[in-house]
Amino acid sequence: MKNKSLVLYDHQIFSYQSFGGVSRYFIELLKHIDPLLWDISLLFSNNKYLNEINSNIFYIKLFNNLSFYKKERLILEMGKPYSIYKIINNNYKILHLTHYESYANNFTKNPIVITYHDKLFSSYCFNKRTIREQKKCFKRADKIISISNNTRKDLISLFDIDEKKIEVIYFGINKNIIRTVKRIIDEKYILYVGARKGYKNFFRLLEAFTKIIQNDLSELKLVCTGNPFNKDELNKIKKLGIKQSQISSKFYSETELMNLYQNAELFIFPSIYEGFGFPLLEAMINNCPVLCSNSSCFPEIAKNAAEYFSPLEIDDIYFKLRKVLFSDDIRKKLKINGLKRCEDFSWIKSAQKHVELYNSLI
Repeated sequence: MKNKSLVLYDHQIFSYQSFGGVSRYFIELLKHIDPLLWDISLLFSNNKYLNEINSNIFYIKLFNNLSFYKKERLILEMGKPYSIYKIINNNYKILHLTHYESYANNFTKNPIVITYHDKLFSSYCFNKRTIREQKKCFKRADKIISISNNTRKDLISLFDIDEKKIEVIYFGINKNIIRTVKRIIDEKYILYVGARKGYKNFFRLLEAFTKIIQNDLSELKLVCTGNPFNKDELNKIKKLGIKQSQISSKFYSETELMNLYQNAELFIFPSIYEGFGFPLLEAMINNCPVLCSNSSCFPEIAKNAAEYFSPLEIDDIYFKLRKVLFSDDIRKKLKINGLKRCEDFSWIKSAQKHVELYNSLI
């Protein structure tokens, strides 16, 4: 038997996500922690990021080209027996759960670590079963990593967790940026990145954007990344009188996303709540001015590298949009402050803090 790994990461998030912020976080950790220190209890996965790891991880792509109801849940359950086998095998010192299933509680006496991302992480968190599972995980965990002080407060208030059990460790940001020259969108545009469901506050942004194009900049475009607009969004866009030429949404590659950040007039993040707000750092490192909500974790993460608005006040979103769009000096200052703020976020530093936490539990 080979020497024990310092940490075993379980299969959960790599079953749930083909791509996404949480699996991206774990992949970046694996890329920046010595491969001799970790292992994964993984058998089935369609995660797009796994091929970035320079390690001989064997896994099977399952239902990769099929889409059906609760596919991710099925992949999770099919991978669970192998994960349990790896956990029982006990060839590790620390178990780091990558999501909120408490199945491992009965199969290990080793210290357990779990990361809490935010109170709204994925639709699974809105059902009673998941909340019950979260409570079991948090009760059993020896340490809970919180990705911001804001989520730390949520943990304490929502789950009544002992503060001594929580460790705040920030995400990092990849600083190996490809600077692009040729624009992929010729028009002037503001950029919106990510999902658009309720708490993301997209409809209020649409209202404020409508005021901008009607009163100030008719040629401005709103570029969104992610899924095509759904029926409700299309109805709202039509009702507001926004033309097809003034708004778009589609999936972009990582390189294309960099191009969008680097050539946007500004990046806007109107969300009412986030655990960390990773796109803030993506925008900053790509030299894009940031305009965002004054709520949740945003002031903690962005500090003086963003212009802020009240996310519930459409007029405030509009006036701050107008303020930044019409001031070269403000955009220049935000770019400078953004690049400086990114110096405080490093995946190497984040990985080191994780390893220090693991070692403290041995």
